[in-house]
Amino acid sequence: MKIKHCLALVTTMAALSFCCRVSAQTTFYFQFNDDPGRLEGTPIVGTGTFTFANDPGDGLFPFLDLGKFKMDFTFDDGQTYLGVDIASHLKDTLVLLTGSGPTRRLRFAGDGAGVVGGSIDFYNGSDFLSFAPSGTGTGLQLYVEGIAGAANFGDYLATAAPNAGVPDGGSTFWMAGFGCLALMLAGRHAPKLAPARRA
Repeated sequence: MKIKHCLALVTTMAALSFCCRVSAQTTFYFQFNDDPGRLEGTPIVGTGTFTFANDPGDGLFPFLDLGKFKMDFTFDDGQTYLGVDIASHLKDTLVLLTGSGPTRRLRFAGDGAGVVGGSIDFYNGSDFLSFAPSGTGTGLQLYVEGIAGAANFGDYLATAAPNAGVPDGGSTFWMAGFGCLALMLAGRHAPKLAPARRA
């Protein structure tokens, strides 16, 4: 009976592990430069963050699969773009998540359904921010921001550092569950010792 209880515990922990991995909130940190073709080593003209509730792992996913989100981008021209400024149909926007050494990388993709033709576009009433759509042959890293004739144009890099060296919630659950099962099995198969005889 004890083994059945422990197996039930392991099953519960496995389910919790899956939930922890799928629903982990994640933040990506953006940097925008003004030199297309060079992701690093150039002056930064803008920064921002993108936080979403459901992290599905690496791959190409519909934007809406990420759940609740918050976006905040600020540029040196004084313009700020928030989630409420999105001027695209998010059902047509995709998000590409990939591993890259000690960090993960995020890029926007899609067929250019935004008002400016980007994979996802923002419009704050005077200026716009647009991320390159799929099919541009640029590795999905270009953006344009501002107004015609006075815009920032270059590459963007969005990364999030993983929790390296720290067991995730799933690992902790599995270690505890299998530890319990091992103890139960060890107790079941331990040799029975004859009672000691009194002298």
